[in-house]
Amino acid sequence: MPVFFLTSGFFTAMLWRTRGVKGLLEHRFRRLFMPLVFTLITIAPLTYWINEQLIEATLQRARDAAPSPSEDSKVNIWGAVKTGNREALKVHFAKGTDLNTQDPQTGLTPLSWAIFAGKVETAEQLISAGADVNGKNRDGGTPLHEAAFMGRDQIARILLQNGADVEARDENGETPLNRAQADWTDIYVRVRELQVRLDPVKAYYGRTRIAT
Repeated sequence: MPVFFLTSGFFTAMLWRTRGVKGLLEHRFRRLFMPLVFTLITIAPLTYWINEQLIEATLQRARDAAPSPSEDSKVNIWGAVKTGNREALKVHFAKGTDLNTQDPQTGLTPLSWAIFAGKVETAEQLISAGADVNGKNRDGGTPLHEAAFMGRDQIARILLQNGADVEARDENGETPLNRAQADWTDIYVRVRELQVRLDPVKAYYGRTRIAT
């Protein structure tokens, strides 16, 4: 601090004459230096904290104002198919999601998932959007294999109308017709595994119609 600021002025001169240099410096220390120290250890940190709060509040308002992703956009393609969520599927179509990609857990394509879940309209929606009716699942089977296996004769007809290969073979060399003759125990195991619903009567007659 400049020396003249400590020693100039009438009041400074009076202090110097009455208290001496030591008294003058002590007085100035109490009146100038101590308030400065107090400001540095209290007011400055408080100001910094207030500024931080204002900045955080501004950022939070910006986050609140930003459009949050819809629930439909959070559903993966296989989940959307399994539940028949048409709006979520539209989101995937708009994003260009691969409609033939295999579910990492089940190995099923979206179209095969629609068949296991019995979602006829969803299957049609996928086919209209460009899903491959002969797209392979992890086991080499096609959607027609799964339709025959589950007795989904209505979907099987839709697949055939759109070019499904009746001679396609899975990794075991089985055709869709072979799948239509699979043991019922295998069907029930698969139904429990995928947690889908199956009407045994409809499935029986559906498999019969597909096989004949």
